[in-house]
Amino acid sequence: MAIPKDDSDITRLVISNGDLPGLVAAMIASEDTVRRDTVHAGHPVVWAGTAQGAKAAERQASSLGLRTIRRKPGVSAPSGSPDESLRTGEGANRLLMDAATAALSLRCPLVVWPVLPAGPASAEPALVELIAAAVSRATLVSRLVSLDAPMVGLPEIRIETPFVDLTDQQLADLACDLGVRFEECWWWSIDSSAASEERARWGPLLPVSA
Repeated sequence: MAIPKDDSDITRLVISNGDLPGLVAAMIASEDTVRRDTVHAGHPVVWAGTAQGAKAAERQASSLGLRTIRRKPGVSAPSGSPDESLRTGEGANRLLMDAATAALSLRCPLVVWPVLPAGPASAEPALVELIAAAVSRATLVSRLVSLDAPMVGLPEIRIETPFVDLTDQQLADLACDLGVRFEECWWWSIDSSAASEERARWGPLLPVSA
């Protein structure tokens, strides 16, 4: 799929910090577009979620034929490790607000937030309260930003959390089914404690060594 040259008719904004859930969400968005009439169906874009994961997100998007949308100048990305910033607290609040506001400015009706809280074990989903908190955060930010949606001709800005109740094993299996390139994840070859934590989380579930 050719990379679009402009911001017209963007149908989906996929938040990614270059991690595995972001890569899977971007690949699904790309394949969904290919299956439709791409001349009339619009196109998805990848929105880099954190400063640390931006380069990996851009590489992933480029390999899938998708554009990457960057934060506007002066808007700071959440601090901390890329994956931590996508999942919890103030970092997640700012990330969702920035992404939803970007979607509003692009007249894009859908934001995909591939948040996946870690469960007690790879075959177990996250605690119910963590899942509920992520869904509530997405819903509240969606409602807030949607107050301005009619000004750009949209009924709302919807934020979806497609992976929030999956287990790590289920996400890894989905990634394998899609044939993702795991080495494109930000943590694959980085030497840091945060990267080591992600390799420890995902490495045993993948068919290749991280």
